[in-house]
Amino acid sequence: MKYKIQSGLLVALLLFCSLVNAKDKRSELPHPYNNLRVVPSQNSFPFFGEKLEYEISWSFLNVGKAYMAVDKAYLINATTVYHVISKARSTSVIDYFFHVDDTNESWISGDFSNSFGYLKKLREGNYLHDEWVIFNYQTMEFYGKKMDRKGNVHNVQGKLLERVHDVLSSLYYVRILDFNSSSEFIIPVNSRKNWQMKVKVHSRKKVKTKFGKRKCWKIEPMVGEEGIFVPKKGKSMYVWISDDEERLPMKLEAEIFIGSIKAELIKAERIRH
Repeated sequence: MKYKIQSGLLVALLLFCSLVNAKDKRSELPHPYNNLRVVPSQNSFPFFGEKLEYEISWSFLNVGKAYMAVDKAYLINATTVYHVISKARSTSVIDYFFHVDDTNESWISGDFSNSFGYLKKLREGNYLHDEWVIFNYQTMEFYGKKMDRKGNVHNVQGKLLERVHDVLSSLYYVRILDFNSSSEFIIPVNSRKNWQMKVKVHSRKKVKTKFGKRKCWKIEPMVGEEGIFVPKKGKSMYVWISDDEERLPMKLEAEIFIGSIKAELIKAERIRH
């Protein structure tokens, strides 16, 4: 087979940055794609119905849970796209000190060539941020809205130079790529601006989580933005992808300002629609 996570995906949780448990009383910032028409899935999309669950730890502490799922197929401009949703939440003990409730959504083309848009809803301590972006390939423009912690809404827009991925869709694209120990990939990404994500493939070795043991490729996104599953500048992040037909993200490790956050796969299932 051929195959970053702000994004809130999954989980370089910015835990212990603050001891403020924010109370979010703002209204939601809905995505226009919420009204898309559901269509039957195409059999060629390998991850449809998949749900992956993760346990998040910092040092020896269990600090949260996360999941990623591909739940529905939609039609955008006569193209079948797949809705991916990622959520990360702090555990009840940590929640008292630092509440985390992050959601990331993406709409990926059936051939993995690009994203059609994304949604972020981040709640991390006293940090609150909502945004959505749509990629219009007919006009080669992107547009959207972002809302700050005070509830102020701002428009987002700009030019697209090529077809792009968002941060979450790029993870699914990486899962279909052919790897070897000297592979490097450049993925065009847009997260309110156009940038290039370099992905470097390292060694192949056996990885053990509560889900089980798998031979995995260790990969490293070399450039990132702020937030979950995406390394900040000067920090490293690694993802271990199983070297088999399922291409499961078995483990993630991301450096934060003190130590590192780890997310390990504990459950994988395929929901039949």
